Amino acid sequence: MVTRLLYKSKAAFPPYSVVDVDILRQAAPQNSENSISGFLVRSGWDYLQILEGPEPHIRSLAARIREDERHFGFHEILQDETTERSFVDWSMGYLDLSGGKSWLTKTLPDLTCDSSDDIKQMTLIELKRTALEQERRL
Repeated sequence: MVTRLLYKSKAAFPPYSVVDVDILRQAAPQNSENSISGFLVRSGWDYLQILEGPEPHIRSLAARIREDERHFGFHEILQDETTERSFVDWSMGYLDLSGGKSWLTKTLPDLTCDSSDDIKQMTLIELKRTALEQERRL
């Protein structure tokens, strides 16, 4: 089984900041070393990230992310177990959707742990679709 964690937070730096590049540079090798896969989306001041991996590593990473000063307002949206990874090829995928008009950018501001299961599942589907589109562009 693979633990899956979906969270959102608010960025402490404006969109298109070099800070996002620093996050990616730090996270990719650490995630790879700990068998963690995932994808980070930014939309304006909002972050949305899905992480997948062994439960102890996901919990440890979540604790570090909560303390990271590059963002604030960490809110866990979903944490569950799954048999298959959705982001197997991404130790740390990233896409900035700031200024876009996608389903994710419209839904993200109102997404909470109290959102319906349908909204949470649609968010996961849209994250996977977004990651696949990004992969095709690379």
